[in-house]
Amino acid sequence: MSANLVEFLMIAGLVTGVTTVVSMFRYTIIVFERRGQEEIRRRQPEWDALAAQIKNKNESSQSV
Repeated sequence: MSANLVEFLMIAGLVTGVTTVVSMFRYTIIVFERRGQEEIRRRQPEWDALAAQIKNKNESSQSV
């Protein structure tokens, strides 16, 4: 094989490898974001109840 073909194949492999790494990193971000959104949806009622308790405590302490 000529030197130009070897150089081309090396650069093509490098570009393919870097593109794969970047794509997998982006996919990982998307997966973790989805899991985070699911966790927020699952725990939202609990957080709303805690917020209501804090609001009630603040209102009762201000009226005293």
